[in-house]
Amino acid sequence: MIYDVRTYEIAPGRVPDYMKNVKEIAIPIRNDYGVKLGGWYHSEAGPLNQVVHIWAYEDIKHMVEGAEAVRADKRWTGEYMPANLGLVQSQRDSISVQAPFAPESYETVESAEPRLYDMRIYDIKPGQIPVYMEAVEQVGLPIREELGVKLAGWFYSDVGTLNQVMHIWAYNDSDDLSRKMRAVYQHPGWTGEYMPRVRGVIDVQRDQLMRGGDFFPGP
Repeated sequence: MIYDVRTYEIAPGRVPDYMKNVKEIAIPIRNDYGVKLGGWYHSEAGPLNQVVHIWAYEDIKHMVEGAEAVRADKRWTGEYMPANLGLVQSQRDSISVQAPFAPESYETVESAEPRLYDMRIYDIKPGQIPVYMEAVEQVGLPIREELGVKLAGWFYSDVGTLNQVMHIWAYNDSDDLSRKMRAVYQHPGWTGEYMPRVRGVIDVQRDQLMRGGDFFPGP
């Protein structure tokens, strides 16, 4: 699978309107053409008025053909696009691959109940993504799993901004996040093994708290 990761800046106060249009118009259209929803998030802390939506495709051919079919659909041009006029202020896009140790993202959420997600985007030094992924798979992920942290998605870029990873962790609420992250950072395997392995590999780290749309993971 490949994933089209789209980050949109929405006009202040209009995220609920945009979400409504996605839920009622866009998702049914995409579903008709075999486009799977891999994740849909809106920011709560960090860059505000931002949504990140992830669409799963079998391959590049499926992505190109699916996007063309969606854009040609009369519901898209006649309903969805007019409904969003003035809502989307900027758009960024990248094509990413899911890490082999992560479950397919459109299958990771057991219910459509909105949860709190810690979305971390890291710029990795050129050529060092395999090193970073190995440390995550062998040490970082097992520690988080041991402490009850659920992985919702782990991607690395293939087209667009290169040498970048996005990892998304699911929590019940802010108290759950704070408690579990304290436990992670205090874990002897984190400080004694994981951090030494990734030190010097990461250039830049960005973090934001997100909420899932009430339609995620979608039908």
